[in-house]
Amino acid sequence: MGKLQVLDGGFSNELNKISSFNVHNDPLWTARALRDDTDAIVATHKAYVEAGADIIETSTFQATIQGFSKHWNLSEQEGEELIASSVHLARQAVEQSPKKILIAGSIGPYGAYLCDGSEYRGDYMDKVTEEELIALHLPRIRGLVKGGSDFLLPETIPSLKEAQIILELIKTHFPDTKVWISFSVKSGDSTKTPRDEDMKLVFESVTKYPQVQGFGINCCRPQDIQPFLDQVVPLKKRLLEEEGREILIIVYPNSGDDWIQGQGWIKLDIPTVDKYVENWASSGANVIGGCCEVGPEEIKNIRLKVDKLNLETEN
Repeated sequence: MGKLQVLDGGFSNELNKISSFNVHNDPLWTARALRDDTDAIVATHKAYVEAGADIIETSTFQATIQGFSKHWNLSEQEGEELIASSVHLARQAVEQSPKKILIAGSIGPYGAYLCDGSEYRGDYMDKVTEEELIALHLPRIRGLVKGGSDFLLPETIPSLKEAQIILELIKTHFPDTKVWISFSVKSGDSTKTPRDEDMKLVFESVTKYPQVQGFGINCCRPQDIQPFLDQVVPLKKRLLEEEGREILIIVYPNSGDDWIQGQGWIKLDIPTVDKYVENWASSGANVIGGCCEVGPEEIKNIRLKVDKLNLETEN
């Protein structure tokens, strides 16, 4: 099974408890704190470090030059520097940790910039041009690399085409940069992207890029994880056997509660994410964490179960 790792949880839900603004009503979402509340960013990261995360993500899911220009009138250079600063803030949060904690440079999809939930549909791909996608993604990639992130994590990506454009940019401009990549899934069918692309095809396509070291899904329901694992883990094993190449399988769902537009998250009486850890690990997951509404307490519980499983593996 190999040693399991723990990714952090939802950044927005924890930041919103302590930030000086309402994250969920802001078009820049957590990225606003890069300028307006850096202490809250560091505190949010620290909460996940203390909960036992091995990897934390920068607060840049919705950070774009276009958004900073529209709302703050920042130049491209100023925007890139702000994105780079997200890595420095994450480093501050982990500097006292006795263990090595990796910093993942979070890159949200074009749909996150649109602020209309289309990262879960991918329908913007029928309208947006390749040039527009490049203009959005390249400066933020540059900023995260400049800041010194350990690897880049394009996440909640709804289409293979957008993933390929991002990976081509990284390959062309930063060929030594490591990448994990995570997709959103089709409602009711986690073996497909929201664009109805088979996850097997997506896995085979993105792992052709030698920089890709991790592949996963996020911000889906916890019950969506198992069908995904059943589909892609055999492909991971085949890649290891045929090419000697190890790809980490990453899963970090949301809490599974209902999201109602205009109301927010509606709590349901459902199992917490940590209840699934043993099954996901035995099915081939290598990295387990959480997304929206999964907080430090749940990450702490995931850590406890991961430590137990790792100990059993060692023995």
